[in-house]
Amino acid sequence: MKKLLLKDNQGKPSYTTTAFVLGLVVVNAKFLFSGLEIGSFKLIALSGVEYAAALAAVGALYNMRAKDKENGKKD
Repeated sequence: MKKLLLKDNQGKPSYTTTAFVLGLVVVNAKFLFSGLEIGSFKLIALSGVEYAAALAAVGALYNMRAKDKENGKKD
């Protein structure tokens, strides 16, 4: 399982770094493909406010991780 994890800046496998990057990929893919219609399947449009809120939520994950590392907690 550890081979699938991305490494943090210390070279150790990190669950939160992997979740952060995966979250960014998912949010950006949703924004790029919003409003797309394939046959009868249509993705709902994503407004700029919803996109910003989703990025803020993903960024909060990384921010909490950085504060935990400052306080000596491990991943």
